[in-house]
This record gives sequence, C-alpha cells and structure tokens, in this order.
Amino acid sequence: MTKIIANCIPLLYALQRLDEAAFHKAFRSDRTRAPFRKISSSADGPLYVICAVFCWIWLREPGSHFISLLCISFMVERPIYLILKNGLKRNRPAQTIPGFCSIIVPSDHFSFPSGHTSGAFIFATTLAMSLTNNGFAPGINPETLLIVGIFSWAVSVGLSRVMLGVHFPGDTLAGAALGISITVLIHYLVLI
Repeated sequence: MTKIIANCIPLLYALQRLDEAAFHKAFRSDRTRAPFRKISSSADGPLYVICAVFCWIWLREPGSHFISLLCISFMVERPIYLILKNGLKRNRPAQTIPGFCSIIVPSDHFSFPSGHTSGAFIFATTLAMSLTNNGFAPGINPETLLIVGIFSWAVSVGLSRVMLGVHFPGDTLAGAALGISITVLIHYLVLI
C-alpha cells in the first residue's frame, strides 16, 4: 500500500503544476471581474430555493420529480463534499501561490472540490433530468434551450470561481463531476 501511495505522489505533483499553470493563464486575462462576482454569488444557495419553487409551479408534474431529485441530491452531495474538502485539505490559490491575493474572500479555507460548482451542476442536472424524464421531445424546443442555458450558467459558475482566484481549474472540474454524478445516481437508483 505504501508503494502505491509513493508511486502516486509524482502524479499528484504533476497535476498540481498543471492546475497552477492553467490557473495563471486564466487569471492573467484582462477580462473584467465584476460579472464573475455576480455569477459566483448566484450559486450561493438562496437562488436555488427561489428557482426550485418557480420550477415546481411552472413544470407541474415534472416539478415534483425536480424538487425530490434536487433535495435528495443536495442531502447526499453536501456531506461528501465536506468530507472531501476537509479531508483532502487542498489549499486555495492564495495560500499556494506566493504573493497572490484572490478577488473575493472565500467562505472557507480549503479549495477541493468547488462547492459552488458542484451545487450549480446539481441544479442544472436536476432540471435537465426532470425535463427529459417526462417525455419532452429532443430537438430545438423551449426545454432544450432551457437545459442549454442552465448548463451554460453552471459552467460560468465554475469559471467565475477560477477568475475570482478562489479555486484552481481542477477544483471546479471535480465539483462539476461530483454534482453531475451524484444527481444521475440519485435519479437512477432512488427516484426511478
């Protein structure tokens, strides 16, 4: 077991260097940061409740599936997210890169995985699965446009966390994977 762990350490260092290089390239950009603050804060949590109530009213039958899937997915994801974040204890860019200061102050100390990104992808995946689970036809229609829009927002949340300097790109990729995988598993294992 010790040999396996020892063999993984160079790979982990290589991944860290790759993540830092991608972070520096993204952060060096001259793009304005103001929109990223708004996008990031849209995934803070309260907006999920407002959107969930709206979707429940607007979607009628798929709305009950949406609410169930959203609640169960968050109830499963949050403990896993906290265990990963506090167990792995990956430092944020400001603690890792000498002289670097993030644009915003993060709500906690550790970086991996991105909880904002995970939550955004739970919301997007839940909406997509609720719409497609109830017989909506594929193709260009309002439901498809809504799904494309909500996933674009979720990707923007992950990007905003990097652009604000509170996450490395790998943190947001892991957050997206966590949110999507848990929602899909809950959908197929619990709700169907």
